[in-house]
Amino acid sequence: MDKFLRFLFTTMLLTLCGVVFAVEKKDELTWSSLGLSSNSSSYADFGGKTFSSVAVYAGNATSGSGKYIQLRSTNGAGIVTTVSGGVVKSVTFSFNEALTTERTIDVYGKTEAYTASSDLYNTSTRGTKLGSVKNTDKSHTLNVTGDYTYIGLRSNNGAVYIDTITIVWEYAEAAVATPTFSPGTGVYTTTQEVSINCETEGASIYYTTDGTDPDATKIPYRDPINVSETTTVKAIAIKGTATSNIATSIYTFASYANLTIAQACELTETTDYVNLIMNNAKIVYVDGSSSTSSSIYVREDGKAIMFYNAGVSQLMKLNATVSGSIKGKFVKYRDLINEIYKNNDTNKDNLVITESEDTKLAPTPATLADILDKKYVCDLVELKNVKLVTENNSYFAVDGENKVELYPKSAIKDEIAAAVDDNNTHTLIALFNSIYMDDVQIKPVAIDVEAAGIKKVNTDQAKTAIYNLSGQRVTEDYKGIVIKNGKKYIFN
Repeated sequence: MDKFLRFLFTTMLLTLCGVVFAVEKKDELTWSSLGLSSNSSSYADFGGKTFSSVAVYAGNATSGSGKYIQLRSTNGAGIVTTVSGGVVKSVTFSFNEALTTERTIDVYGKTEAYTASSDLYNTSTRGTKLGSVKNTDKSHTLNVTGDYTYIGLRSNNGAVYIDTITIVWEYAEAAVATPTFSPGTGVYTTTQEVSINCETEGASIYYTTDGTDPDATKIPYRDPINVSETTTVKAIAIKGTATSNIATSIYTFASYANLTIAQACELTETTDYVNLIMNNAKIVYVDGSSSTSSSIYVREDGKAIMFYNAGVSQLMKLNATVSGSIKGKFVKYRDLINEIYKNNDTNKDNLVITESEDTKLAPTPATLADILDKKYVCDLVELKNVKLVTENNSYFAVDGENKVELYPKSAIKDEIAAAVDDNNTHTLIALFNSIYMDDVQIKPVAIDVEAAGIKKVNTDQAKTAIYNLSGQRVTEDYKGIVIKNGKKYIFN
């Protein structure tokens, strides 16, 4: 009994004096706990994720049907902490068995907050490299030495699949709970009403907005704070003589760049905040029908751009004209493909869309030489007098010495397969929207199409019986609309 009373007295004394204790907390990250969708393979930003520690996680990742955390080594993918969970002690990766190719995860540490996973792609913001982990073992732990209070994780070489990421933090647990912010650290475009809370009953909160550390002489917190410009808010909770750890939240405000399609196409790197301005731009192709999984190709003044899973496909129809503006994130995929992604401010409110009854494709005339010169990126193009050949199980369009690979996943793959190696020239309508291993690719959408429902072929293509519209068999020198293999063609 005496020992218990002495223990209780000692504990109360240490608490009143504000003495702190080293405590370990373990955060376990999975695809579901990060809020990744199993219905889409598209990469998406996430933020504000908390687990056992006080750390707050943000990043860019995907999951899809594999139901694992998937990170790539491009376009800002990764995971970072925007609020510290203490001092990082270890990071453990459990890799998914679907990952059969050797991949590497780089682990970075800092003593100041990350703002987004894109920080990991800049040498001035990614921090110190703490080590690398390969998927040669199903599970691997990286023990961390040093007082790193923020952690960043990114793939070093391609897509990596992870079942769980376990991060162990050690932190000083104060007698008074550390204040929390709502909303917390992040990048914003509108004024934020920030609340500060403390779980310790009866504690008083004091804060600063000039970057200095708060104490009882600073501003007492009573009502939410309106933050409308880039600001660092620090807060401390005090009860009697005991104080909490200082909490920090950084609010970064970004401004949108007003750009036309032509100006956006001149960008050379990812730009998170673009306000795309259009004036009678034309929708030249809609690839996919779902609002969450589709690509819209829009052309204005000879330049084109792709809206990739931007959430507005249900509004945009073939050959419609678009005027007004729309906000989003610009991505220069593989330094070539111009894409607009959805961000928190993407909506249709400032768009005027005029639909068209014309359903005929309106491609831009081009040559394979143009494609190899990387002209007409993201545009619908018409390539005349090309032959289709196969090499190493891949299809190519050929014109003299010029050769461009065809994207393998095409809605008309059967028609393409039938035309390959037939030694005839064709007219190909395709999207210039892909690059693989630094080589450009085009995605066929139509072959030998002149008008809706009628194909145009040369007479040397007529190798089987042909009939006119009266059902009479005709010879190869017949001119006009004929039926061949159950389809309509124009012979000329």
